[in-house]
Amino acid sequence: MPSIKISEKHGVNPTVAHCFACGDDHSLNLYGRLPGDKQAPRAIYDGLCKRCEEAQLAGAIFLIEVENGQEGSNPKRTGRMWGVTREAIEQIFDGAETLALLDKGVGYIDVETANLIGLPEPEMAA
Repeated sequence: MPSIKISEKHGVNPTVAHCFACGDDHSLNLYGRLPGDKQAPRAIYDGLCKRCEEAQLAGAIFLIEVENGQEGSNPKRTGRMWGVTREAIEQIFDGAETLALLDKGVGYIDVETANLIGLPEPEMAA
């Protein structure tokens, strides 16, 4: 097993991992010395938490709401998210969008589109 070289500046260099779907914290990553002895990012979006993983295994497709005009691999989330059935995705979207969502199991939707298709206010877990 390789040994971890501790950063002289940052010690074990922790990073909080957030669920890619819901944004909740799901793990803590501990890094050693990074190239250039840089500090690890304080937070990353990586993987799914247990709750979202179970929902996805049960067949849910996640729609994550992002601010209008946001693009790229990590757009600014609004905090709203829906788990919908495959059938709903096929009714709401068409063509390549449907295939991509069904394949990935998660996709971004802007506020305008969420309102246009009438997605309800998500229920918050207790």
